[in-house]
Amino acid sequence: MAADRNTPEGVENWLIQSSTNPWLFPSIVGPELTREILQHICSRWNLYPSNIKLGVLFALLCIRKLLLSSMGNELTAIITNGCNDNDEWVRLVSKMLQNYPSTGTLDLNIEQHIPEDAQLGLQSLMERSKIYVLLFLKRKFVKIQN
Repeated sequence: MAADRNTPEGVENWLIQSSTNPWLFPSIVGPELTREILQHICSRWNLYPSNIKLGVLFALLCIRKLLLSSMGNELTAIITNGCNDNDEWVRLVSKMLQNYPSTGTLDLNIEQHIPEDAQLGLQSLMERSKIYVLLFLKRKFVKIQN
């Protein structure tokens, strides 16, 4: 199977096969990533479906720490592609990973990366949820007189 990863098509097939178990994908793929594989992934980034892209992004967290600095350019290229992706989840995860190649840290302050209209929607949903919870509690614990 390792020989198949010498071509962009072979890497794509490997990623597709690995994606059949999304919970294990990062831990299977991450330790196997090399500079060459990352270059193949980067060159075909726009051809992958969102689940593969997300799996690759999470797999970056499973790369051996000693190899991070030697793969910095390739990691940065993939993360940059992700930041410009059409899928909101891919963009969000990529933005969380932007500093990872150089610092080994994640940006978990995701509110700044969520589009403004989505933030307003979340705020509205939270306010409505509070109202429904209060109404539920009132009906459940307060005796209503008729």
